Amino acid sequence: TVTCISEIALASETQPLTSPGETTSKTQNATQIQKTNAVPKPTWHGFVNLGLTLYSGYRDAYISSVSVSATHKRAVDTIRLSVNGGYGEAKIRSESVTIAKHIRGGGSYEHPINQKLYVSMETQGESDYILGIDYRVVSSVSFGYKFISTTNLSLSAEVGPTLAIEKFQHGDDNVYPTIYLGERFDYVFPKGPRICQRVAWIPDFQNWPDRQSLRSEVGVQTPLTSKFALRVVFEHSYENPTPRHRNAHEARLTTGLSYTF
Repeated sequence: TVTCISEIALASETQPLTSPGETTSKTQNATQIQKTNAVPKPTWHGFVNLGLTLYSGYRDAYISSVSVSATHKRAVDTIRLSVNGGYGEAKIRSESVTIAKHIRGGGSYEHPINQKLYVSMETQGESDYILGIDYRVVSSVSFGYKFISTTNLSLSAEVGPTLAIEKFQHGDDNVYPTIYLGERFDYVFPKGPRICQRVAWIPDFQNWPDRQSLRSEVGVQTPLTSKFALRVVFEHSYENPTPRHRNAHEARLTTGLSYTF
């Protein structure tokens, strides 16, 4: 499951700008003492989003949606949690019929090995009526590499062994070992707007290409005030084998108002 969570710029530190020869020994000593005694304070950052989602694929529909995402930046490690869901009904011959519903959630724990490498443990679960998924749980332990990691720009990739447990509508339970391949990109503009992009590919190499799942997501968030922001997210999913009476490709566009914390 892919979720746009902008965790960059959570623990950035502002360093004094000095030219060669301008720094005195007093400043050096004060800076050294400050660095030695400074203890990063663990904090939670995230958002709550209320929005409207447009589905396109098996069934075109508008539904109400809600999502909550949070990132906990500790002294060294990073914890990410997320949950989102949506529900919609339509009147067909004077009867209320469910046209779309989904719920997704998960969490991850990231521990750095050095400035570039890190190890991540992640579990994601979902149930999606539109995609024909009764349930799916994916757990992985992956190694990641940070190609870029600055105050406002982040680009990384992950790969690792994965266990998938799933059941499609009108289908049997499936349990199979596979591999997780993921990529994430974040950029924060100087005046506040941010872009996030995610890709997650879970192929079953024993039955590839007959069994695989591919998810991608692009999101844009523009601040309205210090706490509220406008958020637009486009998601695309590809499922093979295609669930019964479903399309292999599904797309959804969510627009909503976010409260950041």
